[in-house]
Amino acid sequence: MPRTVAPLQIGPLEVWPPLVLAPMSGVTNMTMRALYKPFGLGLTVTEFVSSNALKFGSKRTMAMIDRHPSERPGSTQLWGDDPQTMAQAARLVRECGADVVDINFGCPAPKVTKTDGGSACLRDPQRCEAIMRAVVEAVDCPVTMKMRLGWSENDLVYVDVAKRAQAAGVAAVTLHARTAKQFYKGSADWAHIARLKEAIDIPVIGNGDLDDAHLAMRRMRESGVDGIMLGRATLGNPWLISQIADLMEGREASATPTPADRLRFCLVHYRTMVDELGEARAVPQMRKHVALYLKGILDASTLTKTASGANPDAQFFCTLNKSANEAEFAIPQLPPGKYAFAMVRMEGSNPWRLSLLLRQEAGQWLLAGLYPKHLTANGHDGLWYWKEARTLSTGKEPWNAWLYFQEAQALLMPANFVSSTHLDKLQTELTSALPPAISGGIGPDTPLVVKAADGAEFRFTALSVQDAPLSNAAGSTPLDVLAHIKVDSIGDGASARQRNVAAASALLAAHPELRKSFHGVWVFADAAGQNSYSTELAMSDIK
Repeated sequence: MPRTVAPLQIGPLEVWPPLVLAPMSGVTNMTMRALYKPFGLGLTVTEFVSSNALKFGSKRTMAMIDRHPSERPGSTQLWGDDPQTMAQAARLVRECGADVVDINFGCPAPKVTKTDGGSACLRDPQRCEAIMRAVVEAVDCPVTMKMRLGWSENDLVYVDVAKRAQAAGVAAVTLHARTAKQFYKGSADWAHIARLKEAIDIPVIGNGDLDDAHLAMRRMRESGVDGIMLGRATLGNPWLISQIADLMEGREASATPTPADRLRFCLVHYRTMVDELGEARAVPQMRKHVALYLKGILDASTLTKTASGANPDAQFFCTLNKSANEAEFAIPQLPPGKYAFAMVRMEGSNPWRLSLLLRQEAGQWLLAGLYPKHLTANGHDGLWYWKEARTLSTGKEPWNAWLYFQEAQALLMPANFVSSTHLDKLQTELTSALPPAISGGIGPDTPLVVKAADGAEFRFTALSVQDAPLSNAAGSTPLDVLAHIKVDSIGDGASARQRNVAAASALLAAHPELRKSFHGVWVFADAAGQNSYSTELAMSDIK
């Protein structure tokens, strides 16, 4: 079928389709851009990066300009108020592989405008021009610029600044049709975008309130723009990109995804974030995405009238929109209210479950908790570990049995507040399986004290099971015993490692059965007010 629009030409670069993902702080990191690119984006743009921060080359700032191999072409957006600093930053990002350098005159966030960056630059068109000329002269790739209409309704400078951009050699201009003072209130006025297209000869990209594929195409036709930029409307809905791309290719727009498909991709997004960023960084960033993926799936109207708040415990309903499956249960730990608890399973060689706790407020669902869990460890599920724990218990291996019961519980329990008849039974067996040395439990106040051959004492405050990342040997058991010891001070690296090795050796000397079921021991030394020091050791390396 014939295309319905022409490619976007940015200098020598041809962008197809003429669909650009907007830079969004704290959102459009490399992982997200790589996930959204296959939906049909022609050009992706990094989060906006401070030109001043790039001078110091911090690890976090440099990570912001990294690009995924699929991002071709890719643009890096810079903000700042000094022409020479912006030029220096532009040279750096070009050396790091940027195909396009984009200048930010559009961000209205106070953290940017308080230093005269972003949309605050529009209060001084001459400074805007100086910045654009400095950046264009600094690099051998196309330079683009994104801006708003002006600082306020009384100072609309977008045509003036765009003409200065064209004269300075900027290859394309993106206009978000609101003023800086509007932030995201009101509606984007596309009449201004159409006016800008008539006023300059370089390509114009339109941006603002494009939350429907057919509306986006109508805006593009009516304004005459060369491309469109999508931002907030794609969050939790990357299928909007593919629907617009379909229409640009001359096809019917693809169907809206089912709730199951949306939840499935949500889990793919989460797993990819964890793989690339680690759980500590991925989980906080994913909270905003998960709530958006779930928008419209959980329907507050399906809640039964019994959730009135009369009961002192919170009332919960496991229900999906238009689903016949509904169950009512109470959890005393949470305040009264209406909640939903959804579980999504991702199949594969390493299956996951993502559980979501949502609270209803003012008729809308807000994310209250996110609980990601592996469903298998070393290729086995929780029921397998439960069965093996019983066998080990019968075989007089109390430590291995107790740790396997722990692993069974970790794999089978969606969240720590969820219970059932089977989970209660598992908890009872786990408690009964406590080795005599820790019959009263184990923790910071009740440590397991293990004495080494030389008389040194080690206070173990926690023992559990952890996947063993260093295990590669065929036929090995890639599970570690995860042990925490309490110390007064971490000390230097060499002495800290020596102490961790001695602790692992003492633990195995006291309880040699652990060598049978685990690949190694991962020791964490914990001291108040200091970062923990960890050492992973294979069983063969522990004497």
